[in-house]
Amino acid sequence: MKHPEAALQRTVVQWLAIQERLGHLFFFHPANGGYRTPAEASAFKAMGVRPGVPDLVIIGRKFGLAFIELKAGKKKPTAIQAEVHALLTDMGYPVVVANSLEQVEKFIQAARKANP
Repeated sequence: MKHPEAALQRTVVQWLAIQERLGHLFFFHPANGGYRTPAEASAFKAMGVRPGVPDLVIIGRKFGLAFIELKAGKKKPTAIQAEVHALLTDMGYPVVVANSLEQVEKFIQAARKANP
C-alpha cells in the first residue's frame, strides 16, 4: 500500500462518521499536513496552521474534547507532535496515538465511560 496512513485515516473517518450520525460526537481534520508551496505555507501559517497538531479533533457529548494522532505500522510521532500531544494532555485533553481502528474505538469507548 502506497499511503497506509491515509488509508487508516479514511477508515477511521468512516467509523467516526457513523458515530456522528448516531449523535455521539462531532469530528474534523485540521488540514495541517501535505505539501504546500512556499507561498501557501506562509499564508497557512499566518492563518494559524500549527505543526504537530493531531490528525483528528473529536468533540463528544459525554467527554468533551479529544485528539487522535494516526500512525501506520510502527511509526511514532515526531518530536513536535509529541510536544503538542504533551501540551494538550497537560491541559487535560485526552490524546491517543493509534495505528488501528480498534485502538480508536477503544479510546472513544473509554472516554465515554470515564464521563457518563
